[in-house]
Amino acid sequence: SAADEEHSKQSPGREEMLKNLEVKRREIAYKENIDRAKEGAALGAELRQTYERYKTIGSAEQKKLGRLEKLARSIREDAGGDDDKEGLKEVPADPSASFVQLQKLSEELQTKVEKTPRHVVSTSVINTANRLLGLIRHIRSSFK
Repeated sequence: SAADEEHSKQSPGREEMLKNLEVKRREIAYKENIDRAKEGAALGAELRQTYERYKTIGSAEQKKLGRLEKLARSIREDAGGDDDKEGLKEVPADPSASFVQLQKLSEELQTKVEKTPRHVVSTSVINTANRLLGLIRHIRSSFK
């Protein structure tokens, strides 16, 4: 019928438009993930500096740890991972070492997120995020 013919003429344009929207959505999500990783690395560095200066953390740092945890979870989910059962394999010897490792892992996560193409499921990103989350839990339990 004429209506079917008219519909088939419109479909390719509509499908193309939907495909383009999906590509744009993925690009935005990818950029947001890179921004999360950058913010996480900055928080890791700030937390280490604060701990090294004061040898303790206060409520502001607890909030930053919470934010870093949220960022790491979002990055892990975006990479196709979910809740980890393992956590940390090796617990740092003391709080100072924990904060050094926190900075290192948050920077490593940023590097891996930036190097991973946006359509790739990265076990490397997931594993690093899981190690970071385990370390955050360890630090939080040390400062209760």
